[in-house]
Amino acid sequence: MKGGRAYWLLCRFLTSCGPRRIKVRRQQSMKVRSMHNPCKIIQDAWADSVYEGHSMQSYMWLRECGVTSPIEMVMGEAIAAMYATYLESFYDSPETVWLKRPGENKPDNGWLFCVEPQHQIGRFKADFLVTCSSLPDKKLVVECDGHQFHERTKEQAQHDKSRDRDIQSAGYAIMRFTGSEIHKDPVACTNEIGDFFAAALGDDGYSRLLELAFDVWSAKDGV
Repeated sequence: MKGGRAYWLLCRFLTSCGPRRIKVRRQQSMKVRSMHNPCKIIQDAWADSVYEGHSMQSYMWLRECGVTSPIEMVMGEAIAAMYATYLESFYDSPETVWLKRPGENKPDNGWLFCVEPQHQIGRFKADFLVTCSSLPDKKLVVECDGHQFHERTKEQAQHDKSRDRDIQSAGYAIMRFTGSEIHKDPVACTNEIGDFFAAALGDDGYSRLLELAFDVWSAKDGV
């Protein structure tokens, strides 16, 4: 059964590299516009009409979650697109990344990555909380250090260190990205997020994540 799954994944990956899809591997980047932000947002992994649909959906999700920082909007859209950029064989399977909204209860299954903006941890709100359904003990907080919303004064640096200590003591791992990193290549930032979970799955963690994504996709489509 595992051999059949590997063959299916190979075929799906080769299909994803057709003329309408990306022709570079996930460590390379191509920048495109965003409907709501002039910054270079995410890798061009879709036809224009598909990308615009994703962009609007993620924009509405972020606004509904109370995200107002421009740099967090950029990062949120890139994380929401991990099904196409990191799990590149699943460019048409957005259900592998579940975008949690305020008041929603997390389902037990039917997703691989869960992304929750403005997650409350004690007295702080994390910019994003990312979890993986197969790694319930791994909880990753993603923080975005932009210019207007996170001025790097001495006081802000001390505040961030105190915030990080509190979050880590609550059992969360933390990744911080500067505004320049996010603007320059948001896909590279989200690849680091994916690699965090892949590393926790062992030596062949990325292949394992693809297998888990296949399980989510096949359960949804009844394969």
